[in-house]
Amino acid sequence: MPFILTLYVLFSTTLIYAEPLTFSAAVDRALSGSPQLKMSSASVQEKSGELLQSQMYPNPSITWSVENIYGNKNWNKWDAAEQRYEIAQPIETGGKRCYRTNAASFNYQAQQYDLEAGTLVVLNQLARAFAGAGAAQESLLIAEDLL
Repeated sequence: MPFILTLYVLFSTTLIYAEPLTFSAAVDRALSGSPQLKMSSASVQEKSGELLQSQMYPNPSITWSVENIYGNKNWNKWDAAEQRYEIAQPIETGGKRCYRTNAASFNYQAQQYDLEAGTLVVLNQLARAFAGAGAAQESLLIAEDLL
């Protein structure tokens, strides 16, 4: 199915524009128009962002809590409430940030290799389709000469 789809993409545009499609132009179109490569490229950007985020320190947190808002017999309503403000900053120990950064780096590299592998798959399919189309054109020319 991908072979037929590649042939359709390559040669439907050739029929529309009525100009010969060179291999380099076909490579440009295949690489720029492949949805799998676009998704893989977006995943590489996502992993790059995760790598950047993993290198940062954790954010501090600020909380506000209220207790005893209904009070008791002598104290009632909001005047009897006890309010508390807290600020917390997580401190990472044991090399957690280093491990997190290494894991994110490995994920980023793996996604880059996945993009390269996907590019090679698309180029392989393109080369096969282009060679098949060239053979079909040559067969057509031979059949026309024989006719």
